[in-house]
Amino acid sequence: IPTKNNWAQGPLPYVPIELSLSIAADFLGQCNPQYKELLWQKYRDGKIIFTNKKDNRIFYNVHLNHSQIFINLEETLTDAMSIIHEVFHDTNCSRLLFQCALTETVSIASELMFLEQLEDNGYSKLNINLLAQTRGLEYIKGLHHLKWMLPLFISKKNNGAIDEQIYDQLPILAQTTRKSSERNLNVFLKTGRTELGIYKYVIGYILAKSFVSKNCSFEELSELSEALKEGNVTKFYDMTFGSYRNDTVSSVVKPDEFSYPPRQLVKK
Repeated sequence: IPTKNNWAQGPLPYVPIELSLSIAADFLGQCNPQYKELLWQKYRDGKIIFTNKKDNRIFYNVHLNHSQIFINLEETLTDAMSIIHEVFHDTNCSRLLFQCALTETVSIASELMFLEQLEDNGYSKLNINLLAQTRGLEYIKGLHHLKWMLPLFISKKNNGAIDEQIYDQLPILAQTTRKSSERNLNVFLKTGRTELGIYKYVIGYILAKSFVSKNCSFEELSELSEALKEGNVTKFYDMTFGSYRNDTVSSVVKPDEFSYPPRQLVKK
């Protein structure tokens, strides 16, 4: 059901992991037959590991060109989307670009195109929204974090202390108080997190939405991944951001991006 802020709420239907693997493989095969074979080969080799650690990740050894994929097993269609996301990471891992912010763009674009295909196939819009909100939470949390964290972090790094004007701007930038911001900044500095660790999901989503909004094909998604792997940043930029400018980003990602239309009440 829709929540008061128009976010969907409810459980996703049960989907056995074998079916999620098959769904993911079919999607990857539409993008590039080699990607489908990559998935099945890694599965046969025991390099796709299902856990209950609440996050998904790929470990890539740049020296051995060896990778393992870890998926938080939920036994819903979330597993298929997570597998697709991580396998796309595996398609463009390289020594040059693996840690770059751009690596999330391709994987998030694969999620968005997977959701579009589900909708085209008649999958429940409520369930699609539940899947989409997984990415939405990451994006909104990261965007909020950047709005307050970057100005504070840069000011403290450059000046040794935070400029009072920065504090004055915080209520507008991030709807947060000075006390809350100081506490969060201290936590951030102590944990050793970096702006890139958050930034890559925010910019990745924006670039992925820009790419998908051009009605790109599955083959072009594969082409985008190969461009990233080869370090062809010019081609990658043209295929994603292209003619957009900083002041037109709002036309790509909208304020109600992850809202679920509330059911209309009909008087009987």
